[in-house]
Formats: sequence, structure tokens, C-alpha cells
Amino acid sequence: MFSIYQILLILIGASAIIVHYIYDKKNWVDVYAGAQSNIGEVQEIYKILRDSGVKCRLKTRNQPISRMQTSQIVSAVVQVKKDEEHKATKLINEKR
Repeated sequence: MFSIYQILLILIGASAIIVHYIYDKKNWVDVYAGAQSNIGEVQEIYKILRDSGVKCRLKTRNQPISRMQTSQIVSAVVQVKKDEEHKATKLINEKR
């Protein structure tokens, strides 16, 4: 059986993970997005930002299928850390 100290350590560890997840999620902002028709452009923007040293990530989102749709809609979003949003926006504008 676990001792009281082990239980406390498990609870503190689980709490730290949850707090980190919530805090980290709030530190990312969307800077560029696209749908199926321009996924390549979104990936290119992601590569430019990553190669320039901007902390970024590429997220894909699937839209639910409705009765009228024959396929699922996929969108992609480039996210950057809040403190690097200005640098990322500047790089994206230079690319255009």
C-alpha cells in the first residue's frame, strides 16, 4: 500500500501537470490559418517561422461531418508563443 507521503507526491505531481497544461495552452496564439485548399501555404509559413527561430507549432483541426457533407473539412493553424507574435507577424508579412 502507498504511504501518505507517496499519495501526497502523486497528487502534487498530477496537479503540476494539469497546471502546466492549462498555462501552456494560454501562451500560444494563432498567427496563420488555412483550409484544405491552401494547406501547403500554411506548411510553408510554419517552415519559415521555424527556420527563423520562432517557437511555433502546426495544429490541424478536423471539422465534424454534417449530413450534407461528403468528406471531413481539415483546417491547419500555425501557432506561436505570445511573446514571439510580433516577430512572427513581421516574417509572415514579409513573405507576402
